[in-house]
Order: sequence, then C-alpha cells, then structure tokens
Amino acid sequence: LTAKLSRSEEHFREELERLLKEERARSQELLEQASADGAANQKSSEAELQKALEEAHADGAATKKRLEAELQKVSRLEHEVDELTGKLSRSEDGAHGELESRVEDERARSQELLRQAQIEAAAKQQSLE
Repeated sequence: LTAKLSRSEEHFREELERLLKEERARSQELLEQASADGAANQKSSEAELQKALEEAHADGAATKKRLEAELQKVSRLEHEVDELTGKLSRSEDGAHGELESRVEDERARSQELLRQAQIEAAAKQQSLE
C-alpha cells in the first residue's frame, strides 16, 4: 500500500511538473505573441501618426498657398482701388477746372453784355438829349 501510494505520489508529481512546464511554455508563447502584437500595434500606430502628420502638413501647405493667393488678390484689388481713386481725383480736378473755366466764361460774357447794355443806354440817352 505504501509502495502504491509512493508510486501514485510520484506519478502525481510528474504529471504536475509536466503540466507546469506546459503552462510555462504556453505562458511564454502568449507573452511572446503579446509582445509581437504590441510591436506590430506600435508600428501601425506610428505609421498612422506619420500619415496623419503628413496629411496635416499637406493641408497646412495647401492652406498657406490658398492664403498667399488671397493675399495677392487683395494686393491687386488695393492697387486697383488706388488707381481708381487717382483717376477719380484727377477727374474731379478736371471737372472742377472745367466748371471754373465755364464760370469765368459766363462772367466775362455777362460783363460784356452789361458793357454793351451800358453803351446802348448811354447812346440812347445821348440821342434823347
């Protein structure tokens, strides 16, 4: 009975050691797989981050180009406004000068008409006397 118990105990120990070895091997395998998965996930995450960074950089560059184009457009419009303002000012100056010239012409004509009227009045008065 003792020998049988000893054999059973030894068999039980051997079976327990075998199961422990298998469990350690399986744990090691799972650990290695998890490590490999983690490395793959890290590479995938790094690749995704790199792609997102490149897209953000491209978006930033496109936005910069668009803003530069808008700035050039604004500069051209400012230049056009300056030109039109200058033309308007010159036009106003010309119109003002022309108006002054017309006023002077009208004054001169009025003075001439007044002078002629005075001459005629003086002549009529002389003829009446």
